[in-house]
Amino acid sequence: VYIAGMLAALSSAGLPLTFGFIGKDLIYESTLNTASSVALYLTIVAVVTNLCLVAAGFMAGIKPFTGSLPQEFGSVHLPHKAMWLPPLFLGLVGLTLGCFPNLMSDSLISPVVNVIASGNVAVHLKIWHGFNMVLILSMLTLAIGTIVYLINKPSAGKLSFVTYYQRVSPQYAYSWLAKKFYIFSEWYTNIMHNGFLRSYILKIIVFAQLLFIYELMRSGPIYLDYSKLSPISVYEGATVLFLIAGLFITLTTSSRLTAVIGTSVIGYAICLLFLYFSAPDLAITQFTIDTLTVVLFVLVLFNLPPFIKFPGMNKATIIRDIVVSVSFGIIMSIIAIKVLQVPTDIEISNFYGTYAYT
Repeated sequence: VYIAGMLAALSSAGLPLTFGFIGKDLIYESTLNTASSVALYLTIVAVVTNLCLVAAGFMAGIKPFTGSLPQEFGSVHLPHKAMWLPPLFLGLVGLTLGCFPNLMSDSLISPVVNVIASGNVAVHLKIWHGFNMVLILSMLTLAIGTIVYLINKPSAGKLSFVTYYQRVSPQYAYSWLAKKFYIFSEWYTNIMHNGFLRSYILKIIVFAQLLFIYELMRSGPIYLDYSKLSPISVYEGATVLFLIAGLFITLTTSSRLTAVIGTSVIGYAICLLFLYFSAPDLAITQFTIDTLTVVLFVLVLFNLPPFIKFPGMNKATIIRDIVVSVSFGIIMSIIAIKVLQVPTDIEISNFYGTYAYT
């Protein structure tokens, strides 16, 4: 356990022959070679950050294993191997890569950089780059960080100071964001995933309406050329009246059988409309499906429990459903009118009309 903690602390401090040392050198090299006026400030920030990492690494990886064991921890035993073997393995890997950095640069870093840069970029990771400013900053960071670790002694005053300014710490900000995100997730789940199928259907329809409205607004003005409309015959008008009557019965009845009959009236009325407008294939399909649906509804619905009156089914809910339904019908009607504005390509129809009997 001590070896694993020590290796992690040394790598975090950027001690030579560890992979953290190479990473620290790359940070300093990047900040020093930044072609801007903020290069100096970036380097200062990097040095201060690494100073804190050196001190924190020693405090977390070395301090707990030095000195005499407090009496209250006399009965503490070593953890299971499954808890200290993985950190030890990672520490040894970091030490190996620090001694042989080409293992990482050739197998992982270089291919990734070449893919991102879309070209052949040379990546050279070395332990020794000569005596330069990067090395000076690295050694200075290690020395000052070690001094900070040695002179820093825990005290109640420091703990009180840290506690007082905890509200501006990244940990507090992260915890606050996580808590707010949890509250938002709970609210979103209760609204969007409440477990009621009727709620899901309502949200899908409303979202589809918003998309349709957006596309209709983008598509330009809507106009209706009455010359392209055929006159309404008596049969068509009567069929529409039957359809409306079936719809009214379906929505107002409290009997399942009556609701099924009303639904079948709507389906058969649509079949007649398909026939009136020269679509016998659609009429046959609608007739078949509607007949089978009525039979299935009659067989299934009689075995269901009585109607349930949900607590949320108040007057406001009914008005909401009416508004959503009517608005959806209006939007579909507007889309049908927009279709009349699109030029019709009858090339395929003419082809089959010409060669159907040849």
